[in-house]
Amino acid sequence: MDRNSYIGLGLIFVLLIGYFYINQPSSADLAIQKRYADSVQQVKQLEAVKNEAAAINAKRERDSLSARLKQDSNALKTVYGGFSGHVLGNEQISNIENDELRIRFTNKGGSV
Repeated sequence: MDRNSYIGLGLIFVLLIGYFYINQPSSADLAIQKRYADSVQQVKQLEAVKNEAAAINAKRERDSLSARLKQDSNALKTVYGGFSGHVLGNEQISNIENDELRIRFTNKGGSV
């Protein structure tokens, strides 16, 4: 390499260092980003708490509904008709899986 190549590489290096120095975020920008990240984290925590509370309430409702239905067999026949004998029972989960996919089926409602 000759002298001009070294000068060119040196100028490119100086330009890159200058570019990174000029474009670095200020402390105000960093504070805004930190505040934004903190607020996003708080929202996610609130959503997790709400989802957990909703799941607990849904489980309570299912449990109370199943308890009421177990007590009254006529209510079962009214709601489910000819299938009322098969409504009660334990939930069983069936797994189907291969290298790329795993699916879990339940006998209560047949949902995936």
